[in-house]
Amino acid sequence: MIINSLKNISIYTSVYPHLKEAVDFIQNTGFDNLVSGKNNVSDNVYIMKNQGEKKSNFEGVLEVHKEWIDIHIPLTDDEIIAFKEISECKNLTKEYDSENDYALYDEEDISQLTLAKGYFAIIDPTVAHMAMLGEGSMSKLVFKIRK
Repeated sequence: MIINSLKNISIYTSVYPHLKEAVDFIQNTGFDNLVSGKNNVSDNVYIMKNQGEKKSNFEGVLEVHKEWIDIHIPLTDDEIIAFKEISECKNLTKEYDSENDYALYDEEDISQLTLAKGYFAIIDPTVAHMAMLGEGSMSKLVFKIRK
């Protein structure tokens, strides 16, 4: 997982093959014209614009992806992201769904971080996670980058 200020995102384009497409979009297009839900950028990148209430009653369910990398970007408020290294996850509760690219785990001993507005988190398939935790409402973007 990589966490940094959004102004520094371009330094990671060599780490993931399709990250440059997302960075170009961020730097050249911005976020103002995005609609709620899915926004297609290319075959390798799309953006989910999510708005709603944060989950204050986190119960240990984490998701993991195999084909897509997430870039979480809070727009209006900080959020808590729960996470755990996938090799440490033991309690699979939903088998991998290849059509929707996720599996679910119900775990204990989970780490958490606060992702501040103006920052991003790149979450690759080595990390099970759950985002949009905390109190109140927020708007955020999740860039999905093909692995």
